[in-house]
This record gives sequence, C-alpha cells and structure tokens, in this order.
Amino acid sequence: MTSPSVRQISLALVHYPVLDREGGIVTTAITNLDVHDISRSARTYGLRDVIIVHPIEAQRQLVERVRAHWLTGAGGERIPDRKEALALVRVVPELKDAIGVVAQDASTPVEVWTTAAKARGTVHSYNDVRARLRQAGPPVLLVFGTGWGLSPAVLDSADVQIAPIEGHDGWNHLSVRAACAITLDRLLSPLLPKQNLRKLGSMVVPGNANVVWLVRSGLKVHVSDVVPRALPQATTTLLLLLAMPLVRLDRIQD
Repeated sequence: MTSPSVRQISLALVHYPVLDREGGIVTTAITNLDVHDISRSARTYGLRDVIIVHPIEAQRQLVERVRAHWLTGAGGERIPDRKEALALVRVVPELKDAIGVVAQDASTPVEVWTTAAKARGTVHSYNDVRARLRQAGPPVLLVFGTGWGLSPAVLDSADVQIAPIEGHDGWNHLSVRAACAITLDRLLSPLLPKQNLRKLGSMVVPGNANVVWLVRSGLKVHVSDVVPRALPQATTTLLLLLAMPLVRLDRIQD
C-alpha cells in the first residue's frame, strides 16, 4: 500500500476568530464531543497534534481536565484506545501559538491550510493538496473553524485553502467533527492500487488515467473522484455505483 503522506501534519480547531450566522466575529464555546471525536480521527490518520485554540483560560482548563481524565485518570484505564487519541491534544490561546507548537521541532516554516464551507478566493482541489502531501515539504497545520467557520482574515492569511466539501444538492452544514473526518479521509487514506479495480463482469470499462466508466443499459456513469477506501464485493460495488448519478474516485494510484 502506498504511503499517503510524507509530510508531518497537525490539526488546529479554532474557537476565535470565527463567524456567527450573521457573519460577525465571535468566540464559540468548546464542545466535549469535538475534542473526543476529532482526536480519534486524528489518531486514525496519523496526525502529530490536535491543537484546541481558545482565548479564554477557563475553557482551556476544561480541555485540560478532559485530557487528564483520559491520560492519568480512570478513563484511560477503561478505554485505552481513547487515551491514545487524547494524548494528541494540546491547548493554546491563539492560532499563532498553534503554529508555534508545530514549528518548534521543524527547521522550516509551517504551511497553514484552511477549510471552509464556502469557497473564498483561490482554492485547491483535494487531488492537488493530496499530491502536495506526498511530496517533501514543511509541516502542515490543517485549520478548522467552529461556529459558522473561520474568519476571513484567517482564510486570507492561509498558505492553502482547500476546496469546500460538496454534498448532494448544494446543502452544506456539516458539523466540524464530520468535516474533519471527511477531510482527513480524503487527504490521508491509503491509495487504491489500480489492480484493485477488478473488472466487474462486463460492466466496468477502464478509461484514460484515473477514469472508469460503468456501462449498463446504455447508461454511462463517470467515476472521477472518491468512494470507499477499499472496494467491496462486486455486487455491492455495482449497487453502490448504480445508486449514485456521480461517484467520485480520486484514490487510484498513478
């Protein structure tokens, strides 16, 4: 299996400056579920740190208490896997401090990559940023915003803005936990070698490069950008593809 990344990657969850529903700059409260679920996703995909950014000391202390419960308290003894995930968590007051956490062991500057539900300025596709991760370069800090997203100032100062996650019909209001998991999977899950795309009877016809066409009763479905990490059995795969008008497949190894 091809390694999905040669870069060191950390994640920052920002609670200020973020937007409210009217577009104002606000500070959001830390959510316990965010700390747990994002750290578990980060551990799954091999990130170095999960850095919680909050300007209010009482909120940072809350995260430290949660972390201590799992690292030195009864929680870690009861569920060791959760302990391993929570060990990635750091807490800092500002985004610049998060960048410092990532840079402290690095000899080169940190690249800040942001995500947003709506595109702003120049954005990079998942294929593009995934390819960047496979090349030598400085450590990357993936920055996610709570509330209604990161402030324009944070987005505009980023080195890379990743394209928004596109849903079925333009509706896009994912929780930050879900957005993190989807983003990490798209960026860091192992690539599917081309030989794993076995011919499904006479139904799948390989095309150019990473393009596959499914032909059935005159219907052609363009498979161009991602589905599961490993293809299921042939029957299940056919049902999945036929049920979706557009299926994305970007994990085919060159």
